[in-house]
Amino acid sequence: MPALIFDYDGLLADTEGLVAQVLIDVLAPRGVAATVESMATFMGSTGPVNDALWEEWVRTHVGADADPNELDAVAWEIIEARRHEVPLCDGVVELLDAADANGWPIAIGTGTARAKAERHLTNMGIFHRFQAVVTAAEVAHGKPAPDIYLEVARRLEHDPADCIVFEDSLPGYEAAIAAGMRVIVCPCSVTRYSIFPSDAQVVASLRDVDLAAPGRSR
Repeated sequence: MPALIFDYDGLLADTEGLVAQVLIDVLAPRGVAATVESMATFMGSTGPVNDALWEEWVRTHVGADADPNELDAVAWEIIEARRHEVPLCDGVVELLDAADANGWPIAIGTGTARAKAERHLTNMGIFHRFQAVVTAAEVAHGKPAPDIYLEVARRLEHDPADCIVFEDSLPGYEAAIAAGMRVIVCPCSVTRYSIFPSDAQVVASLRDVDLAAPGRSR
């Protein structure tokens, strides 16, 4: 019996698209024409890895003298105020229903703080459906390290090889591969600009996933 593990940001809901739009809106009055495509470089990682990528992005696209912390604070206040506006991605509910029908456990492995994900997904009516939720704050290393996904497998009492991960980002994909799990990539509006390995299994929508053949898509 496989276990299905879902990323949150960009996979269950396209919050990454919200992040990109807020950054574009915040930077426009400062004379900076940011692009969604450029933001794919820092989406999906967590902790020091994400901090370094974010700082590099700000210095490159905003200016060498720009303060990443100041921009981060301004943007995230707006993002959190609008997170509830982001709907579930296409096919999420149907995929959860199919997993339940097969009796397969489902869980979340995310770099986002638990309170943020729980509040949003509770409002969307699906948080209670997950048997386990592991965040970056609960493990030693966030994505692209495998810690989050290995901890999910431990809590579900599943061998990593029997887990199927659904991810939208390259760091998330790398984390699941490093954990020894199968991965189905469903890029969001930002991470569709990422370059995934040629052998990665990529679908345009979670509706394209066929649970009758785990790990495969229609």
